[in-house]
Amino acid sequence: EPYRRQRQMCIRDRRNLFMNLPSSRIPWLDNIRVFACILVIASHIVGQFFVSPPFTPDNETFAWSSFYTVLVRVSIPLFFMISGALLLPVRDTTGQFLKKRFTRVLFPFLLWSAFYTVFPWSYETLTGDSFHSVFPLSRVTPDLETMGTNLLLIPLKFSVGIHLWYLYVLMGLYLFLPVISPWVEKAGKAAFAYFLLLWALTLLFPYLQTIFPSYLGKCPWNEYGALHSFSGYLGYMVLGCFLRKYPGNASFARTACWAVPCLAAAFWFTLHFYRTSTAQAWSSSGDYIGFASINVALMSVAVFVLFQSLPAFRAGSAPRRFLADFSSMSFGIYLVHFVLVGAVYRLFGMLHLLFLPASLSIPLLTAATCLAAWGIIKLLSFLPGSRYLIG
Repeated sequence: EPYRRQRQMCIRDRRNLFMNLPSSRIPWLDNIRVFACILVIASHIVGQFFVSPPFTPDNETFAWSSFYTVLVRVSIPLFFMISGALLLPVRDTTGQFLKKRFTRVLFPFLLWSAFYTVFPWSYETLTGDSFHSVFPLSRVTPDLETMGTNLLLIPLKFSVGIHLWYLYVLMGLYLFLPVISPWVEKAGKAAFAYFLLLWALTLLFPYLQTIFPSYLGKCPWNEYGALHSFSGYLGYMVLGCFLRKYPGNASFARTACWAVPCLAAAFWFTLHFYRTSTAQAWSSSGDYIGFASINVALMSVAVFVLFQSLPAFRAGSAPRRFLADFSSMSFGIYLVHFVLVGAVYRLFGMLHLLFLPASLSIPLLTAATCLAAWGIIKLLSFLPGSRYLIG
């Protein structure tokens, strides 16, 4: 009986979310956001291992780094699906929506882009230490001329903060959401299925391109082939909206019966091809581990519905309060974590903790970075006007 009431509350929250009715935080969306945020941080922790001494395919560290590399691929798709679940259909006017959502991302994006651009030169000037010792993933030259140029180019491209690529894409999608919103509001299951099926076909294009360099009208002089308008990350937003609008009412156990095998099969496929095609873990391994590939999409859907059907922690409990707080800080955590990754990795080295197997050290480094980032953003949230800094 308690489980049945909890399921009914989850379904009610989903319906309130779709209708944009006042509601408390949506626990399952908070859980997904926290999980995705942790995976993003883990992806950059893994990057630290990739730029360590060269790996070979049979190296244990390479094997575990590859495992985590594939695991974290669902992070960005999950973020896009959450945005679709929360924002579609848009209820405000275009101006109101952009004022609330676009500017909420724009101001922190500009401030943190400036911070990451200034940081290399400032770090070397103040410490005398090499900037690349804490930012081994960056190829930026830390001098005044480069810094000035990169500051001017912030509206066009990122420099040191490579994780900021996501914000460029997110803001572009925000501009498009009011355009697609009227269709989303009127669309039924058949209309959603039509769009998502064509979008799913575009997720096969990375494989098709390995066989046919030119296909469906795409060729060296035309990059916009058939179905191009259905491709990209917008599909994840529509998918998130669809899964929210038509939630499965099956229990977690029944959902897991199909979602776990789907997740395992897609994960194994991705890991197998990643490890067998790449001798150097940081080299290009093809678009089959890209966010817009069919296998990563299947993994993302499986994770999303598993969290969606997972019973929530009891209202008011400590875990639920912490997850809600972490989720509310996740945008700021995403912004600040990149400056902490190298420092935490270096600290673990000084404490002689990197002798641990990569299977353990990667999760430990991730947990330490997550907690440090959460603590910093929590403190910043008390500052006046903090929404301009951490969203």
